[in-house]
Amino acid sequence: MSAPSKRRLVFLALIAAGYVLIAWRLDWLGFAPAKDEVHFWPTTLRFAAEPIPSRTLLRSYGELNTPLPFMVFGWLEAALGGGIVVGRLFNAVVSFAMAVLFVLSARGRDRRVIAAAIAAWTFPYLIGTSFYLYTDVLAVAFALAGFIAVRRGMRWTGAVAFVLAVSSRQYMVAVPAALALHRGIEIIRERGVRGRGVAALAADPVVMAGAAGVGALVGWFVFFGGFAPANEIADQAIRTTSAGVILPRNGLYFLAVIGAYFVPLSYLLFDRDRRLLFWGPRWVVAAVVLAVGGLFLLFPPVRNLDYDIETMGFLDKALRRLVGDHDVVRVAVLWMLASMAVVRFRRWSLASALVLVHAVMLMKAHIAWDKYAMVCLVCLWYLHADWPPAEAARAPARVRPPDPALAAQQDPSLG
Repeated sequence: MSAPSKRRLVFLALIAAGYVLIAWRLDWLGFAPAKDEVHFWPTTLRFAAEPIPSRTLLRSYGELNTPLPFMVFGWLEAALGGGIVVGRLFNAVVSFAMAVLFVLSARGRDRRVIAAAIAAWTFPYLIGTSFYLYTDVLAVAFALAGFIAVRRGMRWTGAVAFVLAVSSRQYMVAVPAALALHRGIEIIRERGVRGRGVAALAADPVVMAGAAGVGALVGWFVFFGGFAPANEIADQAIRTTSAGVILPRNGLYFLAVIGAYFVPLSYLLFDRDRRLLFWGPRWVVAAVVLAVGGLFLLFPPVRNLDYDIETMGFLDKALRRLVGDHDVVRVAVLWMLASMAVVRFRRWSLASALVLVHAVMLMKAHIAWDKYAMVCLVCLWYLHADWPPAEAARAPARVRPPDPALAAQQDPSLG
């Protein structure tokens, strides 16, 4: 990594100042437990009482996500005794460290990297979870670290980071799975499905690092006897843990979230040639939009139907404010947003693999929620930021040829 430019250091200083300002506005993080903290903090205290958690604790701690964040929060409480403030401060520091990693490791030009970082950090759930005792920030930080490490050829670092990410939140598995899937298809295309192709798959560093993340989820599944501690799955009546239960509407809502938070902003920042938004034959675009519309007719993401959280996140709440309780209108808007995402990522790439794997995986989520797109969005913005300067010099950052034949002038991982 070359020495960071002055622009990037100034930008990071501004982020640090912003974090300090937010902490000040939040009473220096000393406010009463709120939202999920109401049950996350008692869980943390259980782990603080057992710094080396017993098998019994690990199988009965009363949360749906994997235990590493609670272990870390518990260690902090056992060592420092500072209460919930220390865990919140830890999350804020991890969030800022993730911004430092994003900005200083990306290989694009300064303006491109800074624009991508701003876009990533404007996702409201990223900032929102950075100042509460939530589990998401640590998980996303590990996933991003693994993603960057694999792109730099550091497979063992990536593998360890992915294991830690999945041990923090199960749905982080989508990042290593997408990397392994994308690389695996590349190898099969080059070498076929027999002989050398199989050997190359087994020995490929990217596939191996991705397999480590997937293997971590398998390990936790075996340990819990399911996707989370059995008592909590039973208490919350989570249906999607059953093998035959999937909720396609949750995957469709995820695509709408990508269409809302990523596609328009990506177009404005990097793809100002309007043809790039819906490039390709019009009949193909129309066919995609109609196909997505058919799925929305069959599985409309109206609300979280079988859970006590009816709304699905800020996007859903914003639409309710704009159009009220008119379900048909809201679903139509979500259809258009999801169609934008599918059209944008329909050409196979690492970015489209990330979107595809997340969409499929979230069909097994018990609720639809904007927050579940956070790690995907951070990785998508990083792909923009990591566009090598040598390639950026050959094609203007804001006007790139939409012709796939000219893909050599564009980072193929962007889609």
